[in-house]
Amino acid sequence: MLDAHRADRKAASPVHLDVEFAQEGGEDPTPYENLLEAAIIGNSTLFTRQDMVEESWRIVQPLLDHPPKVIPYKPGGWGPPQADKLAADRGGWHKPWTG
Repeated sequence: MLDAHRADRKAASPVHLDVEFAQEGGEDPTPYENLLEAAIIGNSTLFTRQDMVEESWRIVQPLLDHPPKVIPYKPGGWGPPQADKLAADRGGWHKPWTG
């Protein structure tokens, strides 16, 4: 907690900032708040490594530069018939198990 009396002191002193969102605000921190806290304390585990960012751009950039033709299909369907070719050599598409 921030000690309001510290501001009255003439010499600089450390200030401990501690915010427990669940206690102070009544709810859990948002994902953005989790990332911001991780950045402040130097926890890089929530962030993508540089080599993975570069690899992602290597894959995505050609699609951004030359987007493929959009093939429309019926809403609620599994996609256009052309999509069947994408998974044909893996046994085709499998409907999700919905319980």
